[in-house]
This record gives sequence, C-alpha cells and structure tokens, in this order.
Amino acid sequence: MSKAIIVVGMHRSGTSAISGLLDRLGIFMGKHLYGPQKGVNEKGFFENAKIVEFNDVLFDAKVQAWDDPYAIEQSESIDPVYASYENVASDLLRSEYQGHDLWGMKDPRTSLHLAFWHNIFSNNAITPHYLLMLRNPMEVAMSLEKRDGFLIEHSLRLWINYTLSSILTIRSAKHIVVDFNQLIANPEQVLADITKAFDLSGSAGASDFIEKSLRHNSSLVESDTEIGKIATALYQTLLQDVIDFQQVTNIAAQYSAIIEHENVLMRAHCHRLKQEEIYYRQCFLEAYESVWWKITWPLRALEKRLRKNKP
Repeated sequence: MSKAIIVVGMHRSGTSAISGLLDRLGIFMGKHLYGPQKGVNEKGFFENAKIVEFNDVLFDAKVQAWDDPYAIEQSESIDPVYASYENVASDLLRSEYQGHDLWGMKDPRTSLHLAFWHNIFSNNAITPHYLLMLRNPMEVAMSLEKRDGFLIEHSLRLWINYTLSSILTIRSAKHIVVDFNQLIANPEQVLADITKAFDLSGSAGASDFIEKSLRHNSSLVESDTEIGKIATALYQTLLQDVIDFQQVTNIAAQYSAIIEHENVLMRAHCHRLKQEEIYYRQCFLEAYESVWWKITWPLRALEKRLRKNKP
C-alpha cells in the first residue's frame, strides 16, 4: 500500500508553494511536472500535467470548468458520470507514481472531483493524506483579478466552491489545514506540523524554499456582499485549531440556499455556454490533430520565412 499526500484548495492559495516544500522533503510529485512561469509561479507549480489534463476531461464530462461559479461538490456520493473514467484514473496513477511508496499529487482542480479521487485511491490500495491550503479569500480574489481579470464576486464563489468541496470530502480522512499566512510567516513550524501529522521524515533546510516574496497580494479588506460574508465565515471557521464541522455544514447549507434561489435562466445560460465552449474546443483539437492540418505545416513555415525576409 502506498501513501499519498494530496494537496487541495483554491488556485492562488499557495498550493504550489506547499508542494515545493513537499518536493524538498523528497516526496515524488509526478513524472510530468509543469515548469516555472515568470510572473505567476517563478519557482514552479509542482503540478503533474497528466493529472491536470485528466481533471479537465472530467470537467468536460460534467459540462463544467475550473472557473465555473456553479461547480461544487458537497456530497460524498460519487456522480454517476465519473463511472466510465475509473479505470483510466487508476491506470494514470499507476503510470505516474508506480514504484514510489510515498508520493504527492497537486492540482487545485482535484478539489472539485475529490469524492471521485478518494474512491480511486481506496480502490488502488493508496492511503491518502490530504493537505488543504487555505488563504484569505479576498487575497485570492485580488490575485485572480490581476491574473485573469475575474470579478471579485466571481472569485469569491470559486474560493467557496473549492474550499467547501475539499473540507466536506476530507473531514473523515487523514488531513491537515495549512494557512498561507502562517506558511509565509513561519515555514519551519508549518513543516513541523505536516511531518508530525503525516508521520514524515523532516529534511534540514526544506523550509528555505518558502520566501516572503511568494506573496504577491495581501488584503485586510473584506467583502460586505452576501457571498463575501459567507467566504469570510468559512475562512475564519477553518482557521480554528479544532474545526467546528457543524458550523461548516451550516455555512454550506446557507451557500446552497443562495445558489438554489438564483435566476434559473442565468444558470441554464451558463450551462449552455459551457456546452458550446467544450464542443468548439474539441472541434479545434480534432482539426489540429488531423492529417490535413499537419500537411499545411511546411507551407505555413515557408510563408512565415518569406514574410520575415520580405524587404
């Protein structure tokens, strides 16, 4: 039986930073990791590209996306749409992590498919240890506004979706919640907490990976909207040393009530737009991989060269 450290939580919450720390501990994070990206994650994502691609396939099957304001998983029961992907997921884990008794997996998208993945781990004799990264929702919203141009209210919804989906799934499993502020302020203590909670071996100097420069946005401002207040309440609840899961359940119910009472036509419209996006993206990929498209590559290369040399 292998042991896996599964990093979950919202994008821009420090999941890459904590995964870099795990890498420094000698935890294998996967064969196909994305490289660093200037201005986004200079030290690297420590994110397995194959897992990301597969999670996006799961989103397509559910007609959702990572930035879908209505994508949330609040039930431990598994959506039937996942059934046809179980063998693929098992094969993927074997391909990426076989031969490693201790390994890690990080992709924030996993948070929205967590019941599915938890079942896959169980079916493959993998003992998951979940690490939920937590960050002030307004800081996350500011980061997404800067990177993707998202509205603050949109980002706050995403933060709630990812955070609720994570905590409601992992509450009965081995887990630890790590706050981004604490990680930046005292990485040595966070490292000690993780190694103790998950029975890992420490590594001298591993905490040096965490630098204060990893923080690009900070905020003491809270949103006074209904969604903003729910995000703040959930954040403060999860910061406690002992989490009150009844309070988490109450917050989830309050959030669900808001979604249920929203304009049905708007939700249907968002769903329809996502269907069209998936359809045209798949059409493009099929065309891009076609023989006829590849035949044109030399011609386009020649055209580019001629344009470059044109006086």
